[in-house]
Amino acid sequence: MADEQQFAVAKRVLSSRKGARIPDDEFLTTMAILVPNTSQIRKLLKDDEWHAGWGSWRENNPTIIPQLTEVDAQGRSFREIELQDCVASDAKFSNCDLYKANFSRSICCRCDFRNAHLREASLVGADLSSAEFDGCDASHADFRGANLCGASFSGANLTGADFRNANLARAELGTAILSQANLTSLDLRGGACQRF
Repeated sequence: MADEQQFAVAKRVLSSRKGARIPDDEFLTTMAILVPNTSQIRKLLKDDEWHAGWGSWRENNPTIIPQLTEVDAQGRSFREIELQDCVASDAKFSNCDLYKANFSRSICCRCDFRNAHLREASLVGADLSSAEFDGCDASHADFRGANLCGASFSGANLTGADFRNANLARAELGTAILSQANLTSLDLRGGACQRF
């Protein structure tokens, strides 16, 4: 049987999609978001510079949750890509151009964003527990309500980033630049880190 916490997160992700069917079985619900979908990964990686194919696919399939777990997209350009409500745990986005990318409400546990360009990206409500942001430029990124428990930001540029109501328990900020960052109502108490 699936872990209670995994089921709760899976149900939240599925219910956030208008018209999505939520299986009654806990195991099926959890597996529906954890297993990578190779055809979706191919669509994402094969898409052109402006992401027209990916954007069109997302628009035509609004109830499908992209399952991009473990995708290796290092060094690619995904400027303004729509990756909201996706599952991309253990994905590799290091050295990617993710300017204005939308990861809102996505599950991106243990993702590698090292040295990525995340300027003005939206990560609102995303689960980014144990993600690596070392050396990235996330200036003016929106992390409101995100779970960043155990995340690493050593040497990251977080100038003007919005962390309101984010969970930064056990996060490593090291030499991160936090100039003008909004750190209002942070949760630093050691909240739950996800295990996806």
